[in-house]
Amino acid sequence: MKVNEFNVGRMRQQQAFEFYNKVIETSRISSVEDLHAYRNNLIKANDAFDIALKPILKSELTEDIAQEDAKRDNAWRGLNSAAQTAVKHYDPDIKAIAKRADIIVKTYGNPTKLAYTEETGTLRNLIADLKEKLSTAEHEKIGIKGWLAELDRANKEFAKMIAARQDKIAYRESGKSLEKRKEADEAYKSMVEFINAYVVLHPNDEIIDFIVQLNHMIDKEVTVMKNRATRSSSSQPVPSGDETETDE
Repeated sequence: MKVNEFNVGRMRQQQAFEFYNKVIETSRISSVEDLHAYRNNLIKANDAFDIALKPILKSELTEDIAQEDAKRDNAWRGLNSAAQTAVKHYDPDIKAIAKRADIIVKTYGNPTKLAYTEETGTLRNLIADLKEKLSTAEHEKIGIKGWLAELDRANKEFAKMIAARQDKIAYRESGKSLEKRKEADEAYKSMVEFINAYVVLHPNDEIIDFIVQLNHMIDKEVTVMKNRATRSSSSQPVPSGDETETDE
């Protein structure tokens, strides 16, 4: 068992940033203390990459995307307000459910203050937690069912619109963003080297489970790149010899 080989340099800027955020979120393995240093290095490198990317991303935020971002922000505020209101409910059962929901919401802080992509990931995790830890009936009892559905819809739509926008235009990559991207790539590669060495010397269920999750994430990114290459090649003449680009 090891982390699959993955040419991270083939990912687009935004795709790489989001992928590294997912790796950081998934790599919270308490029993593997030596992994913490590698994770912290990736956090530091990806945060610097995020800062370098912001001028590029903001210039690409068109009016329709900005409106969808505002809708998800409003949905989060509505959900947060409904949960806090239900905490004060006179019915003890409803109050107890609301307290559970409120704890989950507070765990993620205020995502509307985050960078666009970081907000998308945070909301995705918040929505998943609320769906996993509370039933639909409980959502309805405390008045967050509609807000949660709207938040899920708006967040997914925002992500789709950003992805479509990225497919249509080329990134105006500044030297700064390219430099910080390379540092994030190297931090990820160092983490993978450590993990592959560690699992040989100290195999355990926790590290193996993490590798399985990471490989699943890698497979998704490879699929995204292959689909993008397919769309691109379908709109252009096929070169002589049927030369095609692969992501292997």
